Amino acid sequence: MLYNYEQNLNILLADDMGLGKTITTLTFMLGLLNNGEIHRAIIIVPVSLIDNWIREIYNWYPKAIGFM
Repeated sequence: MLYNYEQNLNILLADDMGLGKTITTLTFMLGLLNNGEIHRAIIIVPVSLIDNWIREIYNWYPKAIGFM
């Protein structure tokens, strides 16, 4: 992910459920946020996964509560 980001390439993570895409994406994005490289981002997921993403964001990055 980092290499693609540094090369100005867009990426799409797609595989079976339960292989860590959510936490991988959150970790990457939070690293960029903490380094001041991004300030906002959009994550597009199926409606059925929105609650899961919100829960994971709050679990892994409680400071995000103010951003949502």
